[in-house]
Amino acid sequence: MEAITFTEFGPATNLQPETIPDPVIQADQVLVRVKAIGVNPVEVAIRSGMAFTEAFENLAYKVLGWDI
Repeated sequence: MEAITFTEFGPATNLQPETIPDPVIQADQVLVRVKAIGVNPVEVAIRSGMAFTEAFENLAYKVLGWDI
């Protein structure tokens, strides 16, 4: 899967395109192919390290863009 990821909180220059593994879904979930996403102000705050940092610290891949 192609994604824009970041490894460190900070400026937008920390964002990088990366190929990451497809998500593993459970029997009661669906996998949706996405062509475009939106980034909202909360995700900008997360990327800059101003919000929800503890939820992202231990993720193998930090990916923003939840508005599909």
